[in-house]
Amino acid sequence: MREGMLWLTPYLAVLSALLVLAQLSRLATGQPGLTSLLDHGAAVLQHAMPLMVWGALGAVRALQARLPRAAVALLCMACGALCEHLLALRGTGARAWLTPMGLLLPLWIVPWMGWLAQRRWLARWAGGDEDVVDALRLIVPGLLVVAGVVGALGLLLAALDPLLAQAALPPIAAPAAAASGWLAMALTVGHSLLALLGLPASEALAPLLQAFPLASSGQGPVNQSFFTVFVFIGGSGATAGLLLAVGGSGRLRQHRVLALASLAPVLVNANELLLFGLPVILNPRLLLPFCLAPLCNLLLAWSATRLGWVPALGVDVPASAPIGLNALLAGGGHLAPLLLQGLSLLLGAALYAPFVRRWERALQADEAVTHSLLRAVFGQRLDTLAPDAPTVCPREAHEHRASMLERLAALQQQAMSVHYQPQVDPQTGEMVGCEALLRVQDDGGVSQSPSELLALLRRAQLMPDLDLWVLDTVAAQLHYWRLHWPPSLRVAVNISPGTLAQRSAVERMVDITARLGERLVIEITEQAFTGHEDEVIDAIHRLRQAGARIHIDDFGTGYSSLSYLHRFAVDGIKIDKSFTDTLASERGGPVFRGVCSLAHSLQLEVVVEGVENPWQLQQLPPQPGLTVQGWLFARALPPAEFLRVLDRQQRFEVRRQGA
Repeated sequence: MREGMLWLTPYLAVLSALLVLAQLSRLATGQPGLTSLLDHGAAVLQHAMPLMVWGALGAVRALQARLPRAAVALLCMACGALCEHLLALRGTGARAWLTPMGLLLPLWIVPWMGWLAQRRWLARWAGGDEDVVDALRLIVPGLLVVAGVVGALGLLLAALDPLLAQAALPPIAAPAAAASGWLAMALTVGHSLLALLGLPASEALAPLLQAFPLASSGQGPVNQSFFTVFVFIGGSGATAGLLLAVGGSGRLRQHRVLALASLAPVLVNANELLLFGLPVILNPRLLLPFCLAPLCNLLLAWSATRLGWVPALGVDVPASAPIGLNALLAGGGHLAPLLLQGLSLLLGAALYAPFVRRWERALQADEAVTHSLLRAVFGQRLDTLAPDAPTVCPREAHEHRASMLERLAALQQQAMSVHYQPQVDPQTGEMVGCEALLRVQDDGGVSQSPSELLALLRRAQLMPDLDLWVLDTVAAQLHYWRLHWPPSLRVAVNISPGTLAQRSAVERMVDITARLGERLVIEITEQAFTGHEDEVIDAIHRLRQAGARIHIDDFGTGYSSLSYLHRFAVDGIKIDKSFTDTLASERGGPVFRGVCSLAHSLQLEVVVEGVENPWQLQQLPPQPGLTVQGWLFARALPPAEFLRVLDRQQRFEVRRQGA
């Protein structure tokens, strides 16, 4: 939802610019034609704003659901336009709900479109350009979902029609002096709450505001100009104070940039850019100051006028009159209203500031997975590695440990992620599995080899933590891809030797494996069988019972022993790239084929690693259960790109079954 609101900021920037230019034209040029043109342009954009909300939220949701953004955005806008027509039939007041509906409904209806698009009876489009086919596949699902939403809204409105007919507020008489204070507070709080929901508060509460006299009537201190000048400084929620708080105490650069862009519109009490850009709408962290700031402004101004410190406002000013100027005009040129407005502005900033700081800390904490994932994965374990004092251990060991921690600290700002490299059946070219591979990114977003990080983590004995994080990440990713993931497709995850010997780590692995079942392949190196044989045998047994298959990784290198193949319950082997590279040599080819033949005779699956050219592919023996992995087919792909591979394979399966 926050992303969708951020996508609206260019649109809102244009709307705010028109409002500011219209006000400047009204004050400076005196050309009614130009002012009218600018006002009309701003009115058109304001009228279309709810449909833009529908489109923006739909596009963001489509990005998450891996659907074509433009097609989904247009479908959501079409749905919003039909809902708008239904609401308009019930009166202009009902249309106010179009924006809150646009903030919530796309989050629900877009996944339904994606689910329907995966149904085979709706996915029989011919091949062609991938984007075109994806858009065509949304025609029937889009029609069904839009029809369902509009039909449900029509039934709801029909059921609520008697209530909606009485929803309009009756004319409210001018409040008595004793009641005007409570009515003013109700108007102030109600204005803020409606704005937080995305509702046009000024329109909805216009009858309540009109219960207060005009400033020019000279009746009492609390009049319509009173709210414009002293209460809603900058618009709903007294957001001029929020602007100062973000600019003065905010720490996030994007918030400060948005505050600067919102400065001119807020000066004429147009705060849409700020409300949607931060965002403030539907933001529970800013709920309290958004309601409290205008309420405190009301109480401060009420007290100041009742005590005679500030004269009652006697001139009517429009809501779009610039801050400062409206105080001077409404106060008849007295400086006291201007000073009170300035004090209210500072009070609002002081109220907003701690909430803004707390909110930004929460945002930074949410982004810690990206910017400091190493700390998030290993928690306080890094702190336990603090080097001992030189008096406790030899100086060389102390310096070595301190150096290791310094290098780990330097790597904490690298972002870790899991990429996926396809494994392919060499006979059909069909993807039958993939391997999950760790990747790290530096501060510039450039992917780098994790070899340095892995070496340091091994020395720090932190590999079990990393292995469990990778398994958790893969499990979460497969759950997210459950509609795209074929049942027969498996994912291989490398597990370091020390992890299998750690009882608590094995318990976690068994829990995760139970969620993944037969989709998971655990790859262990031959080194795992040395030193902790009993623990490894028990771990393998429990993982296989949970549904995982066990492969020996890098078979034939390091601690190679053919006895492992009959002593331990393994399901397959992965032949190391060094063997694939020697296929052209006099002895390398026969050795390679001998290993494959041995595995075949033992009914073991074989994964050939490092296939990089067609010649190597042609040298592989045509035996069942053999799959290949290498750059000839694909590098390790980030999740978004790998999902496109899954979708292409899914479309291929649908076309093949249809044929």
